[in-house]
Amino acid sequence: MVKDKLTKSELDYIKTVFMEKSDNIETVLKSAVKVISQLTSLTTVAVSSHEGSEKLLNVKLVRLLPDKALLIIVTDTKILRDNVIDVPSEMSDDQLDETNAFLKKYCQDKTIEEFCEGAVEIEDNYTDLKTIFLSVIDALKEYVDASGEVLTEGEAKICSLPEYADAEKIKNFLSVVADKDKIFSIMADNNRDITINIKVGSESSQMPSDCSLVSATYYANGVKLGTYGVLGPNRMDYQKVVCVLENVGKIIESIVNKR
Repeated sequence: MVKDKLTKSELDYIKTVFMEKSDNIETVLKSAVKVISQLTSLTTVAVSSHEGSEKLLNVKLVRLLPDKALLIIVTDTKILRDNVIDVPSEMSDDQLDETNAFLKKYCQDKTIEEFCEGAVEIEDNYTDLKTIFLSVIDALKEYVDASGEVLTEGEAKICSLPEYADAEKIKNFLSVVADKDKIFSIMADNNRDITINIKVGSESSQMPSDCSLVSATYYANGVKLGTYGVLGPNRMDYQKVVCVLENVGKIIESIVNKR
């Protein structure tokens, strides 16, 4: 396939959107579905990735109540801040600061998997931190075990295409996009050795026969960030779609690697 090229204005658009959000990788990754849909004028689907190989940068507790604290986990690609854990009500602010200093030091140069493997060491040498440490491990394991968030953008764009003038075809297409489990299944079997994956509906029982999926899995620092795909008619402009996916991936990788 002869690769298409994006115009300067299209490349500037990608860079502008991402650079404005470059301090928050989570936002960059979520913005990617909008950028891809905007540039291809098609529906974009994505599955975020949670991997134990992500490197930890910091683990911190922020007290909410005397016996509750917000757990903030910063990795080299994401910031997780949706876990509230129990802390001893008698723990002073100074002790909480000391705990945070220990957690930050302990997580340095460790992946999530390596951090979780330290439970025995903590139990043997830091018994006073055991409860908090195990709560952190539980939160990390829950994060890694999660299947990943499914994102979609531009579902209505299919309605403007001549192939989908028939209401039944639109219904079939939207039923696939709305089924998060089906999207995850379709996107999950991408081969890491293949830069771009193309699936035609007639080759998959999970997609309408008149629909194709072009997808790419993005990596940075050896960590899988997520898989992004474009759903559209079989006659879609594959060169343009591939070009958009590749350029978005390169810019995201550049942003993450500079952190």
